[in-house]
Amino acid sequence: MREMHTGTGPVGSKGLGIELGALAVTVLGAPRGLRMAVDAVRVWAERDRHRKVVVRLGEDSVEIEGMSPELSRELAESFIRRRTTE
Repeated sequence: MREMHTGTGPVGSKGLGIELGALAVTVLGAPRGLRMAVDAVRVWAERDRHRKVVVRLGEDSVEIEGMSPELSRELAESFIRRRTTE
């Protein structure tokens, strides 16, 4: 297993610049790894409505920021379905 660095994040962002989703999908295999990665960042974002998470796979993405847990789950599920039925 190795870390996948993407360089620096946007100004004001925090973290290491690690693509956790790519790491989880590589280690656990899609779609299970994708679901675990998306759920992890979604739950993190839900703890504070000022947090913003963008999960991007190719041209497709989902953005979670300042919404109810129900809506963030719905958006995440839609994204996962799109990416695992291709």
